[in-house]
Amino acid sequence: MFWQVGSAMGVLGTGVKQTVNVPSANDLFFSYDAVQTFYADSRAVSWGGAVAEVEFTSGGQTNKLRYFNKGSRPDYSGVPTDSATTKYIIGQQFADNGIWVSSSRDLDADIAAKFGVSNFTITSVTVGNLQNRIATSPFSNMTSYFGDVELTKGGVNETPTDPEPRRTARRSAVSRAAASPRGASTRRSPCRVSSPASTTRSARTTTGRTRRTGASTSSRCRLTPTATRPPPRASSSGSSITRRRTSPVTWCG
Repeated sequence: MFWQVGSAMGVLGTGVKQTVNVPSANDLFFSYDAVQTFYADSRAVSWGGAVAEVEFTSGGQTNKLRYFNKGSRPDYSGVPTDSATTKYIIGQQFADNGIWVSSSRDLDADIAAKFGVSNFTITSVTVGNLQNRIATSPFSNMTSYFGDVELTKGGVNETPTDPEPRRTARRSAVSRAAASPRGASTRRSPCRVSSPASTTRSARTTTGRTRRTGASTSSRCRLTPTATRPPPRASSSGSSITRRRTSPVTWCG
């Protein structure tokens, strides 16, 4: 994400947004990796950095929870502040250009703590840059990169599953059908926003729950630009997750 502004003032930024339809759960996590390669000048902004935003609806109200990683410039004078419908969780500050930070959060707990609600539906996820511009000079250019942006239901960053046994050519079509009845597959359709380098990772999942250690048994949703993957297959878990095309978004005010 590269950001360069003209004469506008205030809270500004740019990012990429993907719409989803994910209901709240007892074990919903949000994680991402981010890195800065150029931070905004403190003479032009009071703060700037990378932001990952989760938008959700609850009781007819649309709210935004933003995870913010401030740029490494040491003389920024502030951080983002909450409003009634947009609230921030200030994460790890970047140490320098090119050094990645990782964030993994219990999304249910964060939304409950910041907004006081437990029943909600996530409608979009956006990652990008955000800053509070206070002067027209110097330029407030900034650049951030994101990878492994994951909305995970049932666990966080589980280990990949083992590959399925290779079927032999001698096995008849009848026996294959009997061994794999329709609806018994444990694969899930991926939906993932990620850097190109990370798209080679396995997208296979199994139903159930897990944590960081142990066998992979979670049901997960990865946000992915639809241009790079075929349409998702129907899930046998009954999940209402829906993919949409990734689109640019600009924050202002």
